[in-house]
Amino acid sequence: NIAVGFVMFFVTAWICKDDKLGIEGVVLPKYSLRITAGAGILLFTIVVSTACIARYSAYMAHNFDFGIFTQMFENMRTTGLADTTVERNKLMSHFGVHYSPFFYLLLPFYALCPRPETLLVLQALFIAVGVIPVMLICKHLNLSRIATAVISVMYLLFPALANGCLYDFHENKF
Repeated sequence: NIAVGFVMFFVTAWICKDDKLGIEGVVLPKYSLRITAGAGILLFTIVVSTACIARYSAYMAHNFDFGIFTQMFENMRTTGLADTTVERNKLMSHFGVHYSPFFYLLLPFYALCPRPETLLVLQALFIAVGVIPVMLICKHLNLSRIATAVISVMYLLFPALANGCLYDFHENKF
């Protein structure tokens, strides 16, 4: 999937670079990319979060990995430690298996709404925010606004990003 994504990106960049499709005549307003990115991030987060929460609500979430992370976040919220009993049938720090201090950056959001669904929404949001580096790469390549918008939408519609969220919560997705 990653290889397909890179191929899609570079083929689109190549097509758009020298205006092979004649899209240069399309003039987008100055703030159109920010609006496109913001709307895309919001839409991706809502759609993917809704699908993930529906899956969780239908009791289709597994103890590995979602049970581990929900217990770990609750322990982080109450004790400050990333402890879990689910991982190895004894109380231990999850960081003994996967060292991920990044989770402490998510903890304030979880503390505001301490529910498993919060983790699913945060994961979808962080993946969607990946459209910002995509736009910066397009800017670095001196692509037009329309090409940047098309590539950004392609990023948000790439199936591997949404599908990765549908298998619960995991730090690899961040």
